[in-house]
Amino acid sequence: MDTEKLNRTAEYVSVALANKEYKLIEKFTRGIRLSAEDIEEAIDEYGRTVTSLPSEGYTNLDVVEVASSNPKEWSVYIPVYTKEEGLSDLTLEVTMRESTSELFEVELDNLHVL
Repeated sequence: MDTEKLNRTAEYVSVALANKEYKLIEKFTRGIRLSAEDIEEAIDEYGRTVTSLPSEGYTNLDVVEVASSNPKEWSVYIPVYTKEEGLSDLTLEVTMRESTSELFEVELDNLHVL
């Protein structure tokens, strides 16, 4: 797996989440599984101010390769940081898929408290 591409993709999603760009996330993930409204509702219910992934956050990415996937896919847990807590209990679960672009293709599987 291309770790730099993984980090760029995680950063893209994290920054969009911190900036409340839920429609951008929905478009980037093709609205598979979670809509902009679903994302906004989950963040509002959590009740904290989401911040972008700090540099140490990249070491907390949990990545598991999906067996026999073609193109290659990985299940990735991206920790969510907040202004109030730092590393929070909220986690973005995504599937990243190999692509020829600068970022992996992403499906947003879930956004929830672990």
